[in-house]
Amino acid sequence: MKTKYFVLAALVSVSLFASCNKENSKFENEEGEPTSMKLSISFPRAASTRATYDPNAKENETKIYRIDVFIYTASGAFSSHSELLPTDLKAPGKGDNADVYEVTDMIPVTTGTKTIFVGLNMPASIVDNLKNKPASALATTAQTLTHEQLTGYERPLWFPERHTGFAMFSKEGVTSKFVKDENAPANNITVTCQRLAAKITVEKASSLLPSEAEQKEIYGGFFMKNTFFYYVFNNNTRMYLLQGAPEARKDPNWAIGSYVEGDFTSLTTEPETNGGMSFIKSTDEIDNIALYDARYAAENTSEGKLKKEATCVVVMAQFVPSKFTKFDGADFYQIDNPKAHPNPFYMVSLSPVEHYFFDWINRYDEFGLEDLSLVLAKQFADAKGVPRENIKFYNGGLNYWDIYLNKNPNHPANRWDVLRNDYYRCTITKIKSIGRPVPDLPDPDAPIETDTKIEVSIEVLDWSVVGKNIELE
Repeated sequence: MKTKYFVLAALVSVSLFASCNKENSKFENEEGEPTSMKLSISFPRAASTRATYDPNAKENETKIYRIDVFIYTASGAFSSHSELLPTDLKAPGKGDNADVYEVTDMIPVTTGTKTIFVGLNMPASIVDNLKNKPASALATTAQTLTHEQLTGYERPLWFPERHTGFAMFSKEGVTSKFVKDENAPANNITVTCQRLAAKITVEKASSLLPSEAEQKEIYGGFFMKNTFFYYVFNNNTRMYLLQGAPEARKDPNWAIGSYVEGDFTSLTTEPETNGGMSFIKSTDEIDNIALYDARYAAENTSEGKLKKEATCVVVMAQFVPSKFTKFDGADFYQIDNPKAHPNPFYMVSLSPVEHYFFDWINRYDEFGLEDLSLVLAKQFADAKGVPRENIKFYNGGLNYWDIYLNKNPNHPANRWDVLRNDYYRCTITKIKSIGRPVPDLPDPDAPIETDTKIEVSIEVLDWSVVGKNIELE
């Protein structure tokens, strides 16, 4: 898959002095003579700020607040760590250097074979945990990142909101045999980094909803145009800092039987941290996709591809039935719904495409046990010979559908997985049937469906944009 990443170029310099904080282990047998390393940072900027830019990125998705450099010996032992701040960066140049930032101070390194990893905007707790640990820990030790740490947006109680930037880490380590001559080609290295989060937006095709009259023919009612929202369900909180091989990018929850419910969160609250529900606009209402309200999720992969293991998007909308079913003591009959706004109702399904609706009247039987509208729905189901399990209650007329974000036919091992630094741009093109009445996942232990519930076309752009066309069923 074609992917554009943030690039960090680490270039050797001559000075051993730095205003930034540097923490170094003792030079042991694998350490050579001391020298220093200069860090340059190159990455595409948001569309509103530079001539060279990521057209799908917001400014806060590209901003650097902190740089951590980790150096390891040839055997993978920890050698040293250096921390830099934005004040240590020179202003970018022009032309080909328009997105290249140079660090004004120097980073210690020693001659001999070393491997370099770089983190951007990493939580201090994780940085501290990496110090004095071998390089192998980057790919084998599970790290826990809250959604706030992943996206770099915190709003503590009693304090102003605080931005710490999107967490990013090296795509892979860069190994070079450093020599004493700081100007030698071996001392010029480039380290490539990627965001640890995936970006998600959901929009609806302008043709999604036909007229109310046409919808009534298709669905037996109509969806309220401005009631479409979405949120991220089953966000992963545990990951490895180094991503696995493309054939199966295994995270700590990847193996069959390793799923732990407590490792996942549903991002339905705290919209300030890019969780919460987001309004879905029509494609023709979006002036700039880079500025469109996005949501973010951590990388999440699984071997078993069960619903409960996958990160997905839940779409919700309100539905208004066109007719209600009544009973005159002898026969059931239909009346026009006198309400033009969403209201609770019961639905009895005789088939996947034939539904009957019962107005919620909030009056109970003589024993005060059941709503009379539910009593009527049960009588109707019994009369039609369908099980009472076919009766569903829609509170507020709310419907829910799932969108699994990565069909990925080219790499079946990562089908339905959400991968770091991907941008999943979802467009709902068709509603095939009324959704379920509750947000809970149906059949969580079942495999994700591969039928026509989700139809996907994918193109890869900046942020590794994954474009999707989706039919809701």
